[in-house]
Parts: sequence; structure tokens; C-alpha cells
Amino acid sequence: MLGPLDLRASASIFFVNLPSGSITGFGVAADVLFPLPLETAPLRLDVGVGLGLVGVGGLTDFGARALVGLEFPIQGPLSVRLEPTLSYSFNSQQFAFGANLGPRVYLR
Repeated sequence: MLGPLDLRASASIFFVNLPSGSITGFGVAADVLFPLPLETAPLRLDVGVGLGLVGVGGLTDFGARALVGLEFPIQGPLSVRLEPTLSYSFNSQQFAFGANLGPRVYLR
């Protein structure tokens, strides 16, 4: 994006199991990430902020999020990333904490 900043967009589909049945949901988000220098190579650490939209069962909610990402390169463009995220939903006025763990592939 600009200087050291990274811009990323994401889209997801998920399923929520309730006692009354299953509900399908979706999410879209955009984040700006800023890398922090680490003296313990090859780990990569970054912080970020973003905006997102989530829809579940016909209801939608807009929110803001803050995250910290820790990434460990495996080979070439492949790495593993752990990303704790704190989100705030404006309509429901609720905070949520989540974490993502999984592979990351760079397309360069």
C-alpha cells in the first residue's frame, strides 16, 4: 500500500449451530497492518486496525477491530500465522475476542 503498511481484505462464510437449527452467516473485512521490528528473526510481528461487516440470520452488524499478528515463515511464500483480534460491533454494542491460526501464502 503506502510505505511499510499492508492492506488486506477478507471474506468468509460460517455456520452457527443453535438448538433451533443451523444459521448461515457471512463476513467481509478490510485491515491495515503495520509491521513491528523484531530482533528474533525469522518471526514477523505486526499490529493492525480494520472495519468489518457481519451478517447472521438476516441481521447485519458493522464493527471495528484491532489485531496483533505473529507469523513464522516455513518455506518460500508459505508461513503460519497466529492472530488474536478484538472487535467492537456498533449495532449490538458488544466487544468480542477471537483468534485465527492458519497458513498464509504470499502471492508476489
